[in-house]
Amino acid sequence: MKTIAVLVVAIAMPLVSEALEIPEAKFVGIIFFGYGCFRVWGEDKPEKQLATVWMFCQPLLFGSVGAAV
Repeated sequence: MKTIAVLVVAIAMPLVSEALEIPEAKFVGIIFFGYGCFRVWGEDKPEKQLATVWMFCQPLLFGSVGAAV
């Protein structure tokens, strides 16, 4: 359940920031969301499930950020 919540918020945050016409907020929002999850969940975080998702998303993330810069 935590993995699904993390993925939904991570996908929704950039879409909402673009809809509100604050495109810079998506990067800061995702960083603070990750920190908030760490503070709330502590050691009970879905590490293994997110590691699997991260393995596929990492090249896309860094490629798109590199293209934007």
